[in-house]
Amino acid sequence: MSLIDGSGETSDLILTDRLVLVPVDLGVMAALLAGDVPRAEGLLGVSLPDEILATLTPRRLERWSELLAGRPVPEHWCARLVVLRNGPRVVGHAGFHGHPADVSRAEIGYTVLEADRRQGYATEAVLGLVDWVRDRGVGEVYLSMTPDNAASIGVATKAGFTHVGDQMDPDDGRELVYQLMLRDLPSQKGARNSRFRILPEAFRGRTSTKSTEVGHL
Repeated sequence: MSLIDGSGETSDLILTDRLVLVPVDLGVMAALLAGDVPRAEGLLGVSLPDEILATLTPRRLERWSELLAGRPVPEHWCARLVVLRNGPRVVGHAGFHGHPADVSRAEIGYTVLEADRRQGYATEAVLGLVDWVRDRGVGEVYLSMTPDNAASIGVATKAGFTHVGDQMDPDDGRELVYQLMLRDLPSQKGARNSRFRILPEAFRGRTSTKSTEVGHL
């Protein structure tokens, strides 16, 4: 039994033309936090590259575990492995920062392995997540990145997002905020644990040509 073939209890796979987005569920997170990579790979049904393992830090895994464990419905709103359908081979990970009711908005983050960048995988993964969240009645989706992240700005533009303002991230500093409107969304004024505040248009600045193809998650 593995998540990648859909036989896991919380598989909830997202399929695109070239990719399958496989949830990193609570069992996988527990195995990684325990340092048991073979166990995590067995649950997933795919090998985890060292570059991906380096991004799955205990801090991130603990935060995602807390968010997932707190949801009454087992839909997966955090990290997913981005896997080539003709591989299977992991080329990155992508997902949401958490359920919009917990983190104030549906915001996507992603990472693509350096060797697999500039092939459209990030854009394809983002669009797959957009379709998934649209089916769940969410009316708007966000991306954020630092002003020097030209590759992620390109992903946002290709996926149809619009620059709506800036924000200050407690870890990364100033970020550009991009929005994609899907349908009217009820007010979320009571949402908990919002880490961000979108700043006025006047705070926007020029971007450089640095390319990282990483939108933090």
